[in-house]
Amino acid sequence: MEKVDRLQKEVVKAILRDSDNRGKKKKAGTMTLFDVKADEAVEYAKEKLRLPADSESARKLMLSKICESLECAKPWERMGETYLGRWAFYEYRLKFIRLVAQKLDMTTLANERA
Repeated sequence: MEKVDRLQKEVVKAILRDSDNRGKKKKAGTMTLFDVKADEAVEYAKEKLRLPADSESARKLMLSKICESLECAKPWERMGETYLGRWAFYEYRLKFIRLVAQKLDMTTLANERA
């Protein structure tokens, strides 16, 4: 499994924090190529992340909590109901970051050689 480095985490957090601005740009028709790729990467990660949810509403809640945690730098302890324990929440959050980084081709050369 690929390791997530500090810079990848920071880029993914910045992408999520900027989602409101991308929404405004989308309405105005001024999105850049990076904005489009960032939106695609986030949607890809949301779609591909496998969560232990029986219902779609539980899955949506878990995804929203993961995204909120990354956007607002909120720890699990302040998230309210996540349907996940602390350890599992952070594991799925890391998987989400990996998926976004993978979609944006932010993998390291060491991971590609392995």
